[in-house]
Amino acid sequence: MAFEPVLTAHVREPNSFTLDFYLQHGGYHALKTALTKKPETVPVMFLLGWCPDYYDQQDWQSTVFGSKASSVKIGYKSQAFDDLTYGADKEADPKKRDDMYQRAGRLLSQDAPVAWIYYDVIKLLQKPYVKDYSITPLGFELDHWTSVYVTKKS
Repeated sequence: MAFEPVLTAHVREPNSFTLDFYLQHGGYHALKTALTKKPETVPVMFLLGWCPDYYDQQDWQSTVFGSKASSVKIGYKSQAFDDLTYGADKEADPKKRDDMYQRAGRLLSQDAPVAWIYYDVIKLLQKPYVKDYSITPLGFELDHWTSVYVTKKS
């Protein structure tokens, strides 16, 4: 199956890195085109990176793999997965909610619509004289930089 490389179509052209070039060739519309393709026009295989927006299993399950997910179109459809994840999204009881996401995760792994090929790791060295900087499990919240200060003179 042939497909149009929407995001990389002009990569090797002169000045392709400039904002003017980007806007002349669709700008954000090109990204939207790539991420909103219909399942029947999505390439058989492609690389997709995903990082969480917030600390919740929803951001890894229904947001990415649910049949109504607006963030990416991978074409995975499973009524059982949808029932579990969309039900868990609304569940108030944390134990029931976690159980539903766990079952959905096992189902997703069995169906294997994707292959998890790597996990990013961030290494960060924090000097003891850098104060009020907290390292979180997500590792990239910029709001943690607002009160940082240094106690040692250089």
